[in-house]
Amino acid sequence: MVKATEQAPTIQLDEVDQKIIALLRKDGRATNQELARKLGMAAATVSSRIRRLEAAKAMKVVAVIDKLTSDARASNRLLAQSLGVTEGTVRGRIKRLEAANLIRFTAVTNVASIGAPKVVLIGIQAQLSEVQNLCTRIAAMREIGCVIAMAGRYDILCIGLFSSLEEVVSIANNRILALPGVRHVETSIAVSTLKYDHRVAKIITRKRDG
Repeated sequence: MVKATEQAPTIQLDEVDQKIIALLRKDGRATNQELARKLGMAAATVSSRIRRLEAAKAMKVVAVIDKLTSDARASNRLLAQSLGVTEGTVRGRIKRLEAANLIRFTAVTNVASIGAPKVVLIGIQAQLSEVQNLCTRIAAMREIGCVIAMAGRYDILCIGLFSSLEEVVSIANNRILALPGVRHVETSIAVSTLKYDHRVAKIITRKRDG
């Protein structure tokens, strides 16, 4: 027998909603009073917002993301059972999250499996008029895994994995420093990584073939 269900209302999450969700992801057992103290608002306001989020199924969407973060190989059936919803509901939500570029399934390489690569940060001071063009050219370099336009000491920050110091010098001093518009380059080598959450990253829209 198929039961008809009421359509959940669509809501736009504001900054307070996002903070509530983030706090609940850290501690799902936190009381409304505890959340209110951390957010600097009344417990009644927190309670009202949580009811609104639950009515719009926003909390279920967060739960789907959390489950997939823990085990991206979990089947839709297993997710549905753990969340108390239908398999079709889970499938539909995952498709919408992917379409909105909120999640993406990908393989993460353990750097330990490729020897002992050096994580190198390359800070670049450049002519402001050339920053965007330089970002594009540096991003095309195979050895560079991350390029960020900055406001501060550096105009551009690049991060890459290198197998040797010679390779670092080749990229930073010979290739990047030689680019038109680059005024100064500094390199820093990571000694140890205390925390790195690979689960969160900026998702860039895939280019469609053709």
